Amino acid sequence: MDRSPDRLPILFAARSIAAVLAATWMCGACADAGLGGAGTPVSRPAGWDPATHEKGTVDASIFEVAEVRRLDLEIAAADWQAMLDDLATLLGPAGQGGSGGGGAAPPGPPPEELIVACESLNPGQACAATLDGTPISGSCTDIGGTLLCAPEGGPGGPGGPGGPAPPGDGFGRDPLRVEATVRYQGGVWTHVGVRFKGNSTLSMAWQSGNEKLPFRISLDAYEDSYPEIEDQRFYGFKKLALNNGGRDQTASRDVLAARVFRAAAVPTPRANWVRLYLDHGEGAVYLGLYALVEDPEGPFLDEQFGDDEGTLYKPEGEGARFAAFDASTFVDKNGDGDGSDVERMVSALHADRSDAAAWRAGLEATFDVDGFLRWLAANTLVQDWDTYGNMTHNFYLYGAPDDDDRLHWIPWDHNEAFVGGSGGVRPPLSLSLDEVGDDWPLIRFLMDDDEYATSYRAALAAAAEAFSVASFEAAVDQAEALATPALVGPDGERAGSTFVSTADGLAQAFDELRAHVRARHEALASELGAE
Repeated sequence: MDRSPDRLPILFAARSIAAVLAATWMCGACADAGLGGAGTPVSRPAGWDPATHEKGTVDASIFEVAEVRRLDLEIAAADWQAMLDDLATLLGPAGQGGSGGGGAAPPGPPPEELIVACESLNPGQACAATLDGTPISGSCTDIGGTLLCAPEGGPGGPGGPGGPAPPGDGFGRDPLRVEATVRYQGGVWTHVGVRFKGNSTLSMAWQSGNEKLPFRISLDAYEDSYPEIEDQRFYGFKKLALNNGGRDQTASRDVLAARVFRAAAVPTPRANWVRLYLDHGEGAVYLGLYALVEDPEGPFLDEQFGDDEGTLYKPEGEGARFAAFDASTFVDKNGDGDGSDVERMVSALHADRSDAAAWRAGLEATFDVDGFLRWLAANTLVQDWDTYGNMTHNFYLYGAPDDDDRLHWIPWDHNEAFVGGSGGVRPPLSLSLDEVGDDWPLIRFLMDDDEYATSYRAALAAAAEAFSVASFEAAVDQAEALATPALVGPDGERAGSTFVSTADGLAQAFDELRAHVRARHEALASELGAE
């Protein structure tokens, strides 16, 4: 929650206006008066509007799904080149995995031996395989959306099939951040931090030579260097993601999934589309249709939990299975939490379950189980394979101060939602969850408990209402009407900066979304009717 600094009391005695101004001048924390923290007066940048640039004035209408607006990023030529050079050190040369056309995945699958070696493993785990008679060892790495065994030194090294392990969001380090100017709806935001983001969505685009790369922006990243932008916000939001829709021709799954999950009472960051233009010294160029996604902090936490000062974790890696506590997996993005709240939750999860009621009470004291079951039901119904139960990423945990610091589940990154059957890198979880083993204890242990299993099935029925055929088809109709002109046609995406195959392929992709909701309701009726 945004905390306004203590204000210097105004003395009501016979004090002159000059004295009041002098007192204000000496205030060491008068950001609201446009002053620097060291008592130096600061002039806000030209175009600064308190209604759109300052914290505490949240305007969530930017996420209303009504129109597609334009957003511009302006990055100095040298800084843009530095970003590209840095990404090359992390992922290898651009286009090395494909021809760089406009398609989805790089042509030519990686060797089957490398994929098989990681079938039961997670990113980062050690692996071994034999390729063309030569034994190799390495770690499981997500390359262009496929988990495969990459040799030590990165797959861009000797004998490697692609590029080094994807960066950021849990892979080694984040890509380089640089300064940028943001323009939107006539407003200008200066000294904004911008970097590339993502795992497979970033590596896939980069390795196929696709210019449509995902970004993360931070509005106050450079406020220490530029006091005039102290506490700069974008309509109240401190950080935002610009998702490129990798593996999603419709560029709509992030937006549609946010609507479905929120309708199912799952705390989910909001999303909407923007037309993204980039100017790195040669004029603004259309990069394509992106999903502008709310970061799960600040206004989001205030909206969903009434307070934003709890612990916030974005787990990634083996510890995110919750099979055992791993402190390195849980770094508090919101402050100085030490992970002890997660450790208590993991201990409660693995406590003796012979007394089921006592076990449930212990777990619920540390973790919002009902909220997790609502997410699990909605996620399993819509089918998003790229998260817990298949992968150890794409979720946050928030310790809510207003709920006795219990941990709450927050889903993240939905470009793989509404993908069934063999459409994903891994099969989505079944509605019964019978195939989930003890290596995913947060699912298996709950499903082995009769009370929680009953709650899960009730949550499936509730999620079906949020994901109804009528409401979802209407949402897809709206998405198609809004997104299509920004994707294809005279004002659509450019070759080399798109994931769309053809206009007919795009129309078919939207039809597949409509067919998906009907198929899922048929599957749910079969599952619930089998009781």
